[in-house]
Amino acid sequence: MLAILVAASACKMSHEDVRADSVHVAEQVKLTNQLAAQKDSLMTVVLDADKFISHIDSQIGRVRDLPAQKRKKDTESPIQDQLQARKDLLVRVDALVKRAQTTARDLAASRSHVKHLTSDSTHFAQSIDGQLKMIAELNSTIQRQTTRLNTMQLAVDSLAGANAKLGTELALLQTTHNKVYYVIGREDDLVKKGIVVREGGANLFVAHPGRTLQPARMLDPALFTPIDQREVHEIAVPDSTRQYAIVSRQSLDDADVANRDHSNFRGNLKIKDADRFWSPSKYLIIVQR
Repeated sequence: MLAILVAASACKMSHEDVRADSVHVAEQVKLTNQLAAQKDSLMTVVLDADKFISHIDSQIGRVRDLPAQKRKKDTESPIQDQLQARKDLLVRVDALVKRAQTTARDLAASRSHVKHLTSDSTHFAQSIDGQLKMIAELNSTIQRQTTRLNTMQLAVDSLAGANAKLGTELALLQTTHNKVYYVIGREDDLVKKGIVVREGGANLFVAHPGRTLQPARMLDPALFTPIDQREVHEIAVPDSTRQYAIVSRQSLDDADVANRDHSNFRGNLKIKDADRFWSPSKYLIIVQR
């Protein structure tokens, strides 16, 4: 009886184990199918990602001086390859980002420099405009001053011409003013030439007491010796032993002689003060006694 119970119990357990194994196998198959489907889906994602990474990597590869892509090692897992490719890509992207940041900073600095240069250029242009305006004003002033100077030069030239003319006239006037005449001769010769005349006195047949010699009213300069009173201060007589007398209006008091007897003198006639001596007359008449 006990044996029958044990056999029955063993039979029952065998059927339950078989049933449990069948269920377990079915679950294993289901899980295997799900895993295979997930693996296929994952491979599709991996391939798409790899294609995307390759496209990005090809675009980044155009940029110079980036870290070189590491050489791929043979691995058994495409996922590990993908992860390594992503790491390599991230390194290159990071380098590209850093370069972009550096370029952005350089660009900002360049823009600031260009802005500064533009400001300086504007200021410089304004300064040039101001200087050009000042130069134009100076040119205008110079032209006005040049015109004025030309006018003044014409006036100066005119005045210089007038002064030269006046100087010539003054020199001629001074020469004329200082030009004086003298003549020395015997009484009869002077009378015959019409230089002197006899006036007054009694008209006797033998003598004419009281008669004096006077200069003629009209004198001819050609009968005299012309001199410049500024240069000639001594008049020489023909014979220093003879006596001479001044007939004209000059005075012996304004001259020096070696020997004087009232109005008569001997020796040369030295003029002390030309202006005073010649002021009574420009004509000096000396008669020899």
